[in-house]
Amino acid sequence: AKPFRVDLSAVASPHLIELRFANDLWAGQGKPGDRNLFIKSVKVNGQLVPNSRLHIDNRATGYTDGSGTSMYNNGSLWVNGPFVDGCV
Repeated sequence: AKPFRVDLSAVASPHLIELRFANDLWAGQGKPGDRNLFIKSVKVNGQLVPNSRLHIDNRATGYTDGSGTSMYNNGSLWVNGPFVDGCV
């Protein structure tokens, strides 16, 4: 696991951020290999976003709980603002 940083300073006062998982892969029934996405936490401008403000677009895609977000299929994690100015 390693941090992934995105500079959002060009977006004036974002109210919603979408993190899209678009690279799912499954080898198939009885074959090894499955690509998933696990997000431990989200920070905006150095501030930790509570998990209660993280929402998966489809319950079949994954879920968010106290340990973070797990995504098992292509889909989006939505991070609800408001956020402070100069978001990074």
